[in-house]
Amino acid sequence: MAIFRSYTKPGKGISKEDVEKTGISLYFDILFRRFGKLVSVNLMYLLFSIPAIIISFFIATYLMNAVISFEGIEKTMDLYAVMTVLSVPFTALIFQATGSGPATIAMNTITGKYVRDTNAWIWSDFIDSFKHNFKQGIAMYLINTLVFFACAFAFLFYSYVMGGAMASVLRTFIIVIAMVFFVMQFYTYRIAAEFELKTKHVYRNALLLTFAGLKWNIFAAIVVITMMCLTYTLIAEIFAAGIAILLTIYFVLLTFTQSFITNNIVKKYLLEPSLKMQEEAEKKDTEDDE
Repeated sequence: MAIFRSYTKPGKGISKEDVEKTGISLYFDILFRRFGKLVSVNLMYLLFSIPAIIISFFIATYLMNAVISFEGIEKTMDLYAVMTVLSVPFTALIFQATGSGPATIAMNTITGKYVRDTNAWIWSDFIDSFKHNFKQGIAMYLINTLVFFACAFAFLFYSYVMGGAMASVLRTFIIVIAMVFFVMQFYTYRIAAEFELKTKHVYRNALLLTFAGLKWNIFAAIVVITMMCLTYTLIAEIFAAGIAILLTIYFVLLTFTQSFITNNIVKKYLLEPSLKMQEEAEKKDTEDDE
């Protein structure tokens, strides 16, 4: 009988599966469970981003040719060979920095749901988000591309054309702007994916979140940059393996990782206040009806 059961002896306890995962254990749990779907999202993202990839390639080629054309740089066959190899990771870097507009918003729609460990219908959610956010996505892509190109060209100018102490100061200023804008990209496309905001408000909120969660943003930047460097090193050392990673998992993995690290910041400053305002509005409507 249950009333005579002894509760002083140790029992089976709680299984590992029943313990709610958090932190890095939750990250890898979601990653391994959703890995196949993340690969599918990465392939879809690249497919819908072909125009942006082509534009990124031309920007990369232009910037590398600009570097080669500067005086004082010895022109050799080895230099051109190195530049040819670097064109792939450099194109990927530009593509990653600028995103691809609607496709990047659509990818963030999927990874945002996975970060919250909720289900997503890959094809329908991706297509619906792509269509719904098409105009805003194009505007964001143009803004990101313009900012990236301006920062890159200014840095090259102050590095190779203009000399002196002022050039060093301006280079530092450009680096700071680029880093702040880089961290803002952890939020811009995700905000556009999950909230109905005008483009200027998307960037304003992204800038505020960049400084509001500075500690976690620095950590996310270190993790993302490390992943980037490892992938680009692999491309240089084992070209086929590096390209395989770019095609299968690279872009969606970076997006998922940065979204996971910064998720609590989005939740605290955007999602929870938004839900609270929505509840208050619904409560007010109910009171008015009564």
